[in-house]
Amino acid sequence: MVVRTHNKYSKRVYYAFKPLWWTLHVLDWLFFDRFAPEYSFGLSTLTSYPQAGEGGSNTTCDGSVGVYSVAGLSWVNLLGDTGNQVNNTSDTNEVAYLQVTSTLYSYNALYRSCYTFDNWRI
Repeated sequence: MVVRTHNKYSKRVYYAFKPLWWTLHVLDWLFFDRFAPEYSFGLSTLTSYPQAGEGGSNTTCDGSVGVYSVAGLSWVNLLGDTGNQVNNTSDTNEVAYLQVTSTLYSYNALYRSCYTFDNWRI
């Protein structure tokens, strides 16, 4: 069953809580994020600019890691493999990538994206 209605209810909720949302943002910005972060409402945003290709312990880096096998692997061996592919020089759009073979229960590739951030507060 599909029910379609006007978005009147969502607009009412949005405009009813908009002053509260702005009040919490201002309190975070003026006081809590700077002087008492343990009481922050968590509404601050994170802006990160990763340095591609510099995946050291002191920098941020986006990329992917994975396993690739021409012959194909079983699911257990694919997950347990230590990996043979790494890419830390490009911004990957896939969060996860799985490639299957034409053989039943056999997989060629499994890639996972990595997004790292510096651990610091403004």
